[in-house]
Amino acid sequence: MKKIYTLTWLLLALHTAGFCQWNGNPAANKAVCTANGTQNYPLAAPDGDGGAFVCWQDTRDGNYFGNIYAQHINKNGVSLWAANGIAVSSGNHSEHPRIAADGAGGIIVAWIDHRYANTTNTQEGDIFVQRVDATGHALWVDNGVAADSNANVKARIAVISDGGGGAYLAWDEYDNHASLIYGQHVRSDGSLAWGTLPYPHKLCYPGYGFGYEPQLVTDGRNGMIVTWFDDRDGTDNIYAQRFDSSGLRKWDYQDLVICNADYDQQFPAIISDGSKGAIIVWDDNRAGFLGPTYDVYAQLIDSTGNKKWLSPSDPWYNNNGIPVCVAQRRQFLPQLTSDSAGGAYIGWADERGNYDLYAQRVRKDGSTVFETDGRLITTSVVYPGAILFSQDANKLSMMTDNKGNAVMVWSDNRDGYNYNIYGQSIDSLGNKLWAANDVAISTAGDLQQRAQVIPAGDGNGIVFWEDNRNSANTGTDIYTSLLTSSGTLPVTQLSLKGNYAKNEILLQWQTATEFNSRYFVIQRINNSPLFDSIGRVDAAGVSSALLHYSFTDAAPGRGNNYYRLKQVDRDGKFTFSNIVLVKAGNAPAVQVYPNPAARYITISIPGVSSAESVVIYNMQGQAVKQWQRVPVNKPFDVSQLAAGQYTISIRLNNTISTSKIIVQP
Repeated sequence: MKKIYTLTWLLLALHTAGFCQWNGNPAANKAVCTANGTQNYPLAAPDGDGGAFVCWQDTRDGNYFGNIYAQHINKNGVSLWAANGIAVSSGNHSEHPRIAADGAGGIIVAWIDHRYANTTNTQEGDIFVQRVDATGHALWVDNGVAADSNANVKARIAVISDGGGGAYLAWDEYDNHASLIYGQHVRSDGSLAWGTLPYPHKLCYPGYGFGYEPQLVTDGRNGMIVTWFDDRDGTDNIYAQRFDSSGLRKWDYQDLVICNADYDQQFPAIISDGSKGAIIVWDDNRAGFLGPTYDVYAQLIDSTGNKKWLSPSDPWYNNNGIPVCVAQRRQFLPQLTSDSAGGAYIGWADERGNYDLYAQRVRKDGSTVFETDGRLITTSVVYPGAILFSQDANKLSMMTDNKGNAVMVWSDNRDGYNYNIYGQSIDSLGNKLWAANDVAISTAGDLQQRAQVIPAGDGNGIVFWEDNRNSANTGTDIYTSLLTSSGTLPVTQLSLKGNYAKNEILLQWQTATEFNSRYFVIQRINNSPLFDSIGRVDAAGVSSALLHYSFTDAAPGRGNNYYRLKQVDRDGKFTFSNIVLVKAGNAPAVQVYPNPAARYITISIPGVSSAESVVIYNMQGQAVKQWQRVPVNKPFDVSQLAAGQYTISIRLNNTISTSKIIVQP
């Protein structure tokens, strides 16, 4: 049995050797891909186990378009696939990937592909899609399944899981002097459910005009809800439709009008309402007679396509959504995340000050919670410039944590030079939960942009972004960071080491950065399969310098001692370090009895009459009773100890012996 335990823990040591591959230093972070060329447009999806998948467009092979690459990072920040990612597509003709979890531990990646472009049609782009399992193996045909293969130009894609290993896709496509919205359902085996190639399934029915930027969510019934904007009526308006798994339209046959107010409404974003409906927000220029003063409006659609939020200024028969912000100047690119109560947190960039970030919470009934026109979150967000297509703009990213709070991540130039990544969390009343000046996620030099935050379990988030700190690399790279639920980056802890000398074991470790760290618990295995806590060392809490820590185990057990650290944050969350094995000198056989004990224990050591010390430690590693230079083979009084488990350490001339004892009431 002892050999089994030893082998088990040695295997565990190998498994945990990658502890905290996350780098908590905001000036360093964790690199996902730093290959030659340009890596950009990163998008990520949770892996269901606290980690994430991320994909991106990659020109490492020197082509204008490049290929699509992906990486799987586990909850400890360890990259599980090949260094710099695996190629999902090859041939240097792919761009603008989109990603979704496949519901079975893997991912589905879709992209625009120019493999069939030629000298007579250099702009031809088709939609391809690939499914990849958790180990990085492609499950469909090499280089992906064609979701359509006509000769038209495609621009923007959306993809979501169908809940059964397949995916729904939507895209805008230029066709006969118009741009329409098309879609496809790819089954779990890679076969197409809607139509046959080369003809895609048409999702919208304008008589003429241009449709743009489809966005997708599940309808909660194995189908999808899609929203987009088009100018069939002469100005851009917001539309939506629901499709079942067979591609049948379930709402208004001529498309559901979400908003057809005066002037332009553009760039919708959508989330599920949790009740088989959806919440949609958009840029709204209905006050356009004053100039381009885009505001933020929103609408809730129930499962049957009824619009539920009615503005007091709209008649019931022409419901064009509710105002979220109609402040002076321009508000744009709104994003949203669930409030976990049927409503939404909505955030947007705002020009009323100096390119600020504002937020509002809208309840399920359409009422707002924060002050009129939203609450200021931060100033100096990076202005996205001229917005042609929002899907790849440098915009706000949002998620909901496990307590129903909103987490917001953005690109920020508050230092006046670099473009860095910052984050903040607000509760249901709009209170900031993190540092007043926000959390610095990345403060590396040059440009960091297109940040995305996704849920990682336990309320944590994982942030990915496009990064230009390695400008000598000829292009941007992909970086990431864990963002804890308490608004901190992880402690970056270097490997634990241990050395035996003079009957003691000296343990040493370092931290490169600390944020919100409280203390380290030293844990040990000697003669059992379970770790015992034998000591505690307070942490610095917040530091960006290299710090050195140490702990001396003055009472190691004889033979093999396995150690690890339990690093505890101020919010009670913890992580474990790597495991180290340190061998201590031999010691004579020691017996402690009775065990369990109520009043007295006897220490029996054949051939030995006295010990230098006898120390009893509680489970927190604190010495609760000790004797110096005492005879053994006699009773020791433990009646004053509280009931529970303890470790007894006996120091003899040149050795240390330890045993576990249980004290009964």
